[in-house]
Amino acid sequence: MIGLYFLLFPGVCSALHQYYFVDKSLTWSDAQSHCRQYGGDLATVHGPENQTRLVEVARKYNSHVWIGLYDDVESWTWSLSENANYSGGEVEPWSWPWRGHQPNNWEATEGCIAINRTTWLDANCNNQYSFSCFDNDTKDVALSDSGFVYINEKKSWWDAQSYCREHHTDLPSIRNIEENKMVSNMNAPTLIKWIGLHRNLWSTWSDGSDTSYRDWKAGMPKNSHRTMTNCALAQTDYGWQWSDYPCQNKYKFICSVVPAMKKSFRLKFRSADIDPNDPELSEAILKQLHGKLKEKMVNEDLNLTWTKAPDGEIFHNTRKDEKQQHPEFADARCPLKVD
Repeated sequence: MIGLYFLLFPGVCSALHQYYFVDKSLTWSDAQSHCRQYGGDLATVHGPENQTRLVEVARKYNSHVWIGLYDDVESWTWSLSENANYSGGEVEPWSWPWRGHQPNNWEATEGCIAINRTTWLDANCNNQYSFSCFDNDTKDVALSDSGFVYINEKKSWWDAQSYCREHHTDLPSIRNIEENKMVSNMNAPTLIKWIGLHRNLWSTWSDGSDTSYRDWKAGMPKNSHRTMTNCALAQTDYGWQWSDYPCQNKYKFICSVVPAMKKSFRLKFRSADIDPNDPELSEAILKQLHGKLKEKMVNEDLNLTWTKAPDGEIFHNTRKDEKQQHPEFADARCPLKVD
């Protein structure tokens, strides 16, 4: 029998967010900076359990509170991957020709971009517009020299993307003024046509989490075209359900912290003809343990390391007095089972 000393890693026990109410009215950005200054971030809500605990904290103070969800209005991305073989070069930054006050994200529903008379506007991705596709196979005689082809059908942005990917390459990325005019003038410049630019609405948390949980008040979010309302506020008068508010408004807020947890575990396994202290073997075992633990844990930041004994070894023969020599084993509160 070979004994394995112990492992140290944070976050194996269920580490719930700890919420802290801050009795200070700040803009969303300043609230974010305040939370980060003290080692946390604006509150992330991973699910109903987190929302219940957030409400418990906020209810004590009966106050509207900022949380960490916001709508990143600058997160535009092209449908066509930068790694795709876009004939003529990659898409470089240039001054996009927005129309008037566009993009304005009318009623918080406009995540896709269309072109009309060479200017761009954001629109609801479910709107039905015609579109062009880019086709990298410029040998096709049906295509113009540019590789753009007009599709005289009206589809949603998502259906247009699927069509282009199935029959050509993708929705077009527009790299300069010349290409912009070319796509606009295909068939008729007065028609509204989809292009490949889009973004995911209300998908960003301050701490970078990707949780999809939302607890919007009925009818929210509902962005105003006059004042952009891109930050999420939990409101007292609606059971701390969420609404979108202008980020420059000042409200009190809740910070969240996930405490790093270190736990020690002892594992035992049988071995006969191998040296478990061989560096390559111990590293391979660590990687295998890491994979198995990640299968069991969701939203956990897992870091595994070996802890060596005073003699510099990781593995030792099991001895009866092990617990007396290493009483920390008896205090482990998270039993670890590796199948």
